[in-house]
Amino acid sequence: MLKTQRMKDNSEIIPYQDPRLPLYVAAGKLSLFYNMTPLCHWHDEMEYIRIERGCMYYYINGEKILMKEGEAVLINSRQMHYSSPYRQQDCTYQAVLFRTQLLTGSREIARRYICPITQNPSFSFIRLYISQPGHRKIMDIFGKIYANYMSNIPEKELYIISDLLLIWAALFELEDVADRDSQQEDENIRSQKNMMSYIYQNYRKKLSLQDIAGAGNISRNKCCSLFKQFVNQTPLEFLNSYRLESSIPLLLDTSRSITEVAFSSGFQGASYYAEIFRKYKGVSPSDYRQKNRETGEQ
Repeated sequence: MLKTQRMKDNSEIIPYQDPRLPLYVAAGKLSLFYNMTPLCHWHDEMEYIRIERGCMYYYINGEKILMKEGEAVLINSRQMHYSSPYRQQDCTYQAVLFRTQLLTGSREIARRYICPITQNPSFSFIRLYISQPGHRKIMDIFGKIYANYMSNIPEKELYIISDLLLIWAALFELEDVADRDSQQEDENIRSQKNMMSYIYQNYRKKLSLQDIAGAGNISRNKCCSLFKQFVNQTPLEFLNSYRLESSIPLLLDTSRSITEVAFSSGFQGASYYAEIFRKYKGVSPSDYRQKNRETGEQ
């Protein structure tokens, strides 16, 4: 598992296949994440997810939706989101992430058509169903993008940009998108992002509930309430999850002792680290390291 890279504002950096092209296209499955649940995150890219096999829950700004096979969702830029398994079963999906700078170099076009969606907090996501013609049109175009990206067509980037523009035009054809009134970002969402950012920046330190709540400028009770609402974890559980995620690359560096890995990741001792590791991974840190040596798996 690679350590997630982040911008200065702690939004996630998407690992583009081609650094020169702000686009990420891939097949994914929940079993690639420990506990089949990636940490809650946000990023500048729009994100399209279509379920290929199985089902999974998707959480977007605290709203929980059940996505079934054949359904899709388009998530706006900088929305907090993560997924989790349905009935502890694996789920495979197609993912397309892109920055809207791919769509145009014209400020006027951006002002008229791009910003009304990307800068509108009331448009956090849109669910897409194949049974609805307008939705199916968008899903079919994303399917072309996925197929073109996986192909060896030399000029595939041009086809992809063209298709992204068609998707954007199709979004404006949907009344429920065009009619959404612009709003300010919810204060609770802003507080939650600030608290998560504080954890990302300071996870190696000893942190208290008061420290985390202070980052959001709210009380400890409200801090716990918001973490439950937005990430379905307590602040401490989220902190330990992130510390554990950060420890994996260090653990796979076999020159470090388990104790060194624990302290470098913010845990206060090797025994507590091992307890949390076993809770999430089902094995001890040393067994996990040994398995990786033998199989090369992460």
